[in-house]
Amino acid sequence: MSRITPSVVEQCIEMYIAKQPLSTIREELGLHDQQIYKILAQDNISLRGQNERRTQNPNIDAAVNEYIANISTIESIQAKFGVTLQSLYRELNRKGLSTRRKHHRVIDAVLKKRIEDLLNEGRKVRDIALECNVSLVVIYRIQHQLENK
Repeated sequence: MSRITPSVVEQCIEMYIAKQPLSTIREELGLHDQQIYKILAQDNISLRGQNERRTQNPNIDAAVNEYIANISTIESIQAKFGVTLQSLYRELNRKGLSTRRKHHRVIDAVLKKRIEDLLNEGRKVRDIALECNVSLVVIYRIQHQLENK
């Protein structure tokens, strides 16, 4: 950093604080990213990042709180607070919370019995799935349970 003049350092800091993109700072001052980071670190300036992006939508915390309180579905929370599903899921994940949405469909006892009967009759898995309007995974899961009884 010996070739970087104090005026370039000052300009770099001013541009960064003014929220200029790194690409602009890089092009205008002829610096590399690592040089910019080093200048900022020496002046104890924290880097822009996820925390700053998160604060751009202050509704994310309110959306998470409403989800935790079990007031609304995740889709209605998305619409109400204007947050993306991705950011809501990311924030829930960051807080160590799982979503209420389950990855597999819960099969009622009657449907499960029907699928078991069709499997015992020797019907093909694909035909059972079409007839019962369930995924192949559901049929294979039930088939696996039958085999392990």
